[in-house]
Amino acid sequence: MEGRLCDNCRQIDFDITPDPNNHNYDFTKLSATPVDPKLENCSLCSLFIHHVLYPHGYRHTERGLQLYAERLSVVYGYDNFPRHLDGLAMYFATPPFIGRPEPVFSGYFVRLNTDRLSGSETQPGAIDYKVICEWLSLCSSTHCDCVNKHQSLDFHDIPGFRLIDCSTGTIIPAVQATEREYVTLSYVWGSSSNKSSPAATSWLPGSLPLVVEDAMKVIVGLGYRYIWIDRYCIAQDDPTIHDQIRSMNNIYSRSALTIVAAAGNDAEYGLPGVSSRTRSRQFIATCNEGRTKLTTVRPAEDEILRSKWGSRGWTFQEAVMAKRCLAFTNCNVFFQCQNTHTSDDWKLPPNTFGVPEKVYASGYPFHLLKRSKSYQDAWAAIGQYLRDLTYDSDALNAISGVLNSFPSGQVRFLYGLPISNTSDCSSHLTRADLTDLLDPSFAGLTRNDFYLPGDANMAVLVSALLWMSTWCIHTSKPHTECVRRKEFPSWTWAGWKTTEEWLTLFDVDTVNGPRLSDIDQSIRSTINITFGDSVLNWSDAREKILDLSDQGMIPSIMTIVGKVFDVKIRRCEDVRLRTVGFPWLIIWPPFLEAVVDQHPYKGPDTVHGAIYPPPHIFEEEPGQTQDLIALLLTVGKSSDDLRCKFLLLRPVEEGVNGPVYERVTSCMVTINKGKFMEWKKEQQSEAPLIQLRTMKVAIR
Repeated sequence: MEGRLCDNCRQIDFDITPDPNNHNYDFTKLSATPVDPKLENCSLCSLFIHHVLYPHGYRHTERGLQLYAERLSVVYGYDNFPRHLDGLAMYFATPPFIGRPEPVFSGYFVRLNTDRLSGSETQPGAIDYKVICEWLSLCSSTHCDCVNKHQSLDFHDIPGFRLIDCSTGTIIPAVQATEREYVTLSYVWGSSSNKSSPAATSWLPGSLPLVVEDAMKVIVGLGYRYIWIDRYCIAQDDPTIHDQIRSMNNIYSRSALTIVAAAGNDAEYGLPGVSSRTRSRQFIATCNEGRTKLTTVRPAEDEILRSKWGSRGWTFQEAVMAKRCLAFTNCNVFFQCQNTHTSDDWKLPPNTFGVPEKVYASGYPFHLLKRSKSYQDAWAAIGQYLRDLTYDSDALNAISGVLNSFPSGQVRFLYGLPISNTSDCSSHLTRADLTDLLDPSFAGLTRNDFYLPGDANMAVLVSALLWMSTWCIHTSKPHTECVRRKEFPSWTWAGWKTTEEWLTLFDVDTVNGPRLSDIDQSIRSTINITFGDSVLNWSDAREKILDLSDQGMIPSIMTIVGKVFDVKIRRCEDVRLRTVGFPWLIIWPPFLEAVVDQHPYKGPDTVHGAIYPPPHIFEEEPGQTQDLIALLLTVGKSSDDLRCKFLLLRPVEEGVNGPVYERVTSCMVTINKGKFMEWKKEQQSEAPLIQLRTMKVAIR
């Protein structure tokens, strides 16, 4: 689009460049006066209206928007990019009172085809295979950890492993392949196709979904011959089907490339730009007397992670395990390996491919597992995995490849819960800390109620059970679906699911994981797990229990003999807390009562000690109360606060030996020591603040 600029846009200096000596996330104001997005006869304003404003559902805006610019490498997610080769990303924002202006919309303007980092022109109906081949070649020649060719030489360790020969349309045993490299496809079937896998056959069917046809065209265009597609290469009647599912980590990690279909809602949508499905037209504005071409871009992770593909459970491990991904969106083709990333609507200056030594998390849409594969990395991966699944029974299968990639000497998994083999869970509490925790007025605990330093075997399980998930209610939408997965125990995250209506936050420290800190002391308990008629004690049979977990044997009950106390919670009644989802508040014991912070001008906006249990397990009208029990697992001390962590449990049925419970959530409550001492002086009785009793609790 070629046109004139309005008076405001004519003042913009498009030739400004980032300051190579400024190592901050510097930004520059490009327009001295607010830009008027209603002036459609201006090239730049029109670009903003049709490709930033309208796509976000706005027909007009009265905000005093001004045009800002910052380093393009920051927007693209690069780090350590050469400053003298960096470009500019321009965006609209309201002038801030202080600090960096935040973009009003998730769209940026970039210059096209400069000698710096910039945008690149693309064709809606064509893919430039030459450019993609250059990416792959540069990656292969410079990144030894991206392509481990020796791992692809032996297909015998994956029973029944088959490949599609794109030159003949036949499905062959992988051991018969004449070339060792193969490509994998990651996609969603959606509702338009039969999702079941066909019986074993040596030929592809005559009619294929468009995504399969397009993927085969792509790999031929890139010089490959073989592709692995789960629907055709894993037959439902194959006796080795479970071995292949457990080998997903090897299937994807050994492939030369994984094609990601990150556009559309089903397999008939295809790969935009490859055949009949065209990409979105790139809108280009020419200004600055013809010297400057501008277009709009969005960070690749926005397109990929907001797609249907980005919401599905199975696709997570497919992209995580892949060493190299090539994603097709409606806007671009995006490439990511273990060391860098790029896209066909970006233009990298010569000799800068792979220059960044690392990237920001926002730059990589595909979660990368750290090479250390530690206990903390396991929790980080699980936090990224929580997505939609068509079948609840797939909750663990869909991440089994990722979990199996962790060395068993460091981490094992109890129905999805990471169990560390290396954690040091010994206590480092000082004598003064222990004195506070053993105060009879606090919880009536004695030294015999704590695990000793040598009891790390028990403490790591206690740590894993304290995972936390927070459900925040979107009150503008009706909620009809329960989030409980009955196929799995309630004490593991796999026993719960997320939906579009519920924002689930996996509240785990991705640096340290939910391990016992050096100021937490776990409470002694006895833990048994029941499989059919067999009851196994965790302390004595840990390895056998973990082996049964690896084999997919689902336990019926976990029984814990430990310290419990009664808790009453109430649904918050304050309508001003609608934005935080009407949390539940602890109202008993009274000293654990949640506190609603009052903002001096806005009213209550923060709740300390609030509980966000899974939806639909309680009556959810404001003012409703529920009686629960709390299983105390750890106590600790931080500064002047005493702290306790516990599981909230609710009775769900009457068992042979008493009530059977389900996990509601985990909680951490802090008690100010000063206030505790004041309470202690005021008490007439000798009853402790937290009145514990020993109880045998059965949790399903």
